Amino acid sequence: MKWNTKTVMAALIAAVPMFGRAGFAAELTARADDDPVRTAAIVIPDRPSPAEEIAGAYLEQALSALYPATSFALSGTSGDADARIFVGTPDSLPDVRAWIGPEALDGEEHFVVRHGVRDRRPAGLIAGATGRAALFGVYRLTEALGCGHYLSETTFPAPRESFSFEAWDLEDHPLVHDRIVFNWHNFLSGCSGWDEEHWLSWIEQSQKMGYNTIMVHAYGNNPMFTYTFRGMEKPAGYVATTRRGRDWGNQHVNDVRRLPGGEIFDSAEFGSEAALVPEDRRIAAKQSMMQRAFADAGRREMRVCFALDIDTASVLPQEMITALDEDERFSNGDIWLPRPDTPGGYEFYLAQVRALLELYPQIDMLSLWRRPGAAEWGKLQEVGHLPSAWREEYEAHVREHSHVAEMDIKRVLPAFALSKVAAAFQRAFVKLGREDVRLSTGSWHTDWMPSALEFFPEEFTMMPIDSQSMNRYKGGSFFYRDRPRKVLESARGRVTPIVWAHHDDGEYIGRPLDPHEDLNDTLSDLEAGGFGILHWMNRPLDLYFKNHVRQVWDRSRNEALSRTCRIMARHYFGPEHAQTLGDHLLRWVEDGPIFGRVTSNHFFTEEQYIPEPEENIRECRERLQRLRSADTSGMTARQRERLEYFRTLEEVIIGFCRDQELAYSPAREAIERGEYERARALLNTADPVGTIEQYAELSQIGRPDRGEEAMVVSLGTRWLTDFIAASQAAGLGAVRIHYGPTRHEPLSMGAGRYTYHIDRSRRYWSVLGERETGLPAVTVPDVVAQPAPNGGTAPEEAFLRRGVRIDRPATLTVAPMVDFFRDLAPGAYRVCVWLSPADKTASCCLRVTSGPSDPDVVRIEPVRARFLRIECRGYGTGDWNSIHKLEADALDREDTAAVTASDSIDGYPPEAVLDDDDETRWATRGDHWIQVPLDPGKPLETVKIAWYKGESRSYRYTLKVSDDGEDWQEVSRLSGGETDVRREITLGHSTGGATRVSACEIPIRLKRPASIRLQVEPRDGAVVLHTLTCTPEGE
Repeated sequence: MKWNTKTVMAALIAAVPMFGRAGFAAELTARADDDPVRTAAIVIPDRPSPAEEIAGAYLEQALSALYPATSFALSGTSGDADARIFVGTPDSLPDVRAWIGPEALDGEEHFVVRHGVRDRRPAGLIAGATGRAALFGVYRLTEALGCGHYLSETTFPAPRESFSFEAWDLEDHPLVHDRIVFNWHNFLSGCSGWDEEHWLSWIEQSQKMGYNTIMVHAYGNNPMFTYTFRGMEKPAGYVATTRRGRDWGNQHVNDVRRLPGGEIFDSAEFGSEAALVPEDRRIAAKQSMMQRAFADAGRREMRVCFALDIDTASVLPQEMITALDEDERFSNGDIWLPRPDTPGGYEFYLAQVRALLELYPQIDMLSLWRRPGAAEWGKLQEVGHLPSAWREEYEAHVREHSHVAEMDIKRVLPAFALSKVAAAFQRAFVKLGREDVRLSTGSWHTDWMPSALEFFPEEFTMMPIDSQSMNRYKGGSFFYRDRPRKVLESARGRVTPIVWAHHDDGEYIGRPLDPHEDLNDTLSDLEAGGFGILHWMNRPLDLYFKNHVRQVWDRSRNEALSRTCRIMARHYFGPEHAQTLGDHLLRWVEDGPIFGRVTSNHFFTEEQYIPEPEENIRECRERLQRLRSADTSGMTARQRERLEYFRTLEEVIIGFCRDQELAYSPAREAIERGEYERARALLNTADPVGTIEQYAELSQIGRPDRGEEAMVVSLGTRWLTDFIAASQAAGLGAVRIHYGPTRHEPLSMGAGRYTYHIDRSRRYWSVLGERETGLPAVTVPDVVAQPAPNGGTAPEEAFLRRGVRIDRPATLTVAPMVDFFRDLAPGAYRVCVWLSPADKTASCCLRVTSGPSDPDVVRIEPVRARFLRIECRGYGTGDWNSIHKLEADALDREDTAAVTASDSIDGYPPEAVLDDDDETRWATRGDHWIQVPLDPGKPLETVKIAWYKGESRSYRYTLKVSDDGEDWQEVSRLSGGETDVRREITLGHSTGGATRVSACEIPIRLKRPASIRLQVEPRDGAVVLHTLTCTPEGE
């Protein structure tokens, strides 16, 4: 179809992502100007490449914003415009070829910008060796004119009164071939939570900064890549949302709008638009979105690198591999592995390559990704584990290359096996006519590289990611450490290192990690093909991405961080603030704290912390004061917003230091020492809710930032919950448990554990379902709540419509909501449970005890006797009886020979109950008794029984006494025991047919730190348990 300027322009303007154009109108304030209106034609080829179209369209928009008094028009001819600007390549636009000729451009990304007089009219030229180079020329020119290009946005200076070609004399070229921004699917704060607009913005802004490659990794469960092999579909999991998907510590919550700061959300579930579709559409939706994203990269001539896992169980579907002939597969001891050098094994990998290219034909590079230990292939630990043909080949290689025998065989053998996989992929690309696709292999750090270099085809590039780059926890960048640096040097000419802007294992929010000095020199020394940066969030990491890419372009080779800071300050705040606020950015990036982990169930684990919190608070306040003293009178509204962003960031960091390090951490230590008063006092000084709310405000300053919005969810489900649990453990707050369905994904990597329900009063409830309790979760369609005990309030209907079904005795633990804490503080509590009949009617016995270490304590009517007998009848689902220790206030310890039992298992004698050894016990199966002697001169009032596994078993037994060992009388139990309380409850439907949900409240007093056990024994029909609260007296 013939190119049409109006059609192209309309489509391009509509398609430009938000960060490419949103700032034009919003940021610039037009000034009055008496200069006559002038015209300039932006001339692009008659048949432009998509990249040339984008270059012309962006130049028209940028110049129109910078010079509002001049009319810029994109056209195929110069017409009668006052000035002309030519954009293209020597091959596509004759005017370019006539002006400079093809010899002026050396390299596919070399560009030049010139100005002069053509046909007696002023003219400008932006020429590149390729369409991509011309596009880089447009971006570099607009930066020379005062614009700033960053991941999070494009900035614009104040408009100028008149247009001129001043500054239109530059050229540049990159110093390395591949400049990669590497997106990794796992956290909602990264690309897993993105909509299409965020993908397109990321691609555009990465290219504007000077990167030329996007790289995307997806774990084997990710629906963005699926394929069919012999009629079988590869299993796929979920892209995470706040209700689906569990990858890497993703917790579920019912409604994100009820989180602290949740006002920023407009719906209950947060996630990518492609993940919020009905479940049966999740694969098609994700793949369609990624196809559009990669197509946009293709139009821009951005390279696309796909990182494909090859070693985990999720990429080795056993249904497919067991369909291979027996000689085409072999076992690693746990699962079957394919033999890629056999017809069937090769077919397995060919199917993957074919499907990948059909889905995403834009792929230029494929990186075969593996764990450092090679996961399933890493279980090949001995030569004998290899197939016989491989074993002979391997042994021959070792004989010819003796140094291999000195290498770690646990790394060498997996690399040898994976080299077969690599060869199969290489062969498949050739068969499918895509020899142009470059191949690499990548993993964490460098320990895997020597063996990969030994066996992988020479065409494969090594792509190590600098996973140990955290100075505080791991030791710093692999460029600066002797051992990994030597490994990198051993891969000269075959390495593309990947560095980290921040680290998901402990340094995630705050400033970026330390930028690398003299990056280009380092890459040159390694003869590296390029470099990459692992990417999750945009703000406030722009400085890191900007500095690194500028270091590998000729005009800004090895640019010092201080200079990038001044450039960014000029872009962000205006030229007059370049020095002062540039110095601020430098001090911030060098001295500011960075902290937090997003790969586990907790934002801070036991190993993660914020060092020197008081010093950090002092420095934050100093930086904050400098920001507050900045003169904002000459700033635009957008520039003031950027300043406010950095001010708020400092305040948020102060909040984290105060809450985490000066309140929570010492409170947790106090709880562990049993200093509950101190713990409560410390926790009362913390305000994590306020800190999260302020972080939510931060996320909305200027333009809402998707990654920061997702961190509001992460903090509300992985940080605040630690404070709630600490308060529960210290006796400050109630434990609230809702029993009902929870979702878990078998294919998840590093699966999140917890599910939370936040009620209308914004109180957090733990949700426990079948996975957590072993009891089936059920839904009750129509319910009516009975009045709550003691004038309380019934739970919300959402709680009462769900529960777990109990049709046999069950024991449930009541403990703080996260696993950092097990016990509750000593004191008085009220346990309130809400139950209903599973059918029409039911009754049950409820028993509340402390555990797991405390024995059963039974108070009885005082009685004097010679013997005490415990008649045992097993526990809920078993017939075993087993007691560690028996104590009674009238026990006769002098007559231990009188300890007898009706039966015992060898090695578990009855006398073990009195030997004061916690490791020994009496045990037997079936209905049996054990008896001990009493002193008849003392009244028997209390019996304590320490049952084996008493924390999870509800034992059934009767206490009897006798004077002669022949006639036995059951004792009379007293109510009001401090750590053992029972209640009987009868349940039934209401007269209207709805299920009646009733409450039972049981008091309990803990003498020492302990968890509480609720034992439910159905007596007449199954029951449904809906909720449980355990409230400290006085709350």
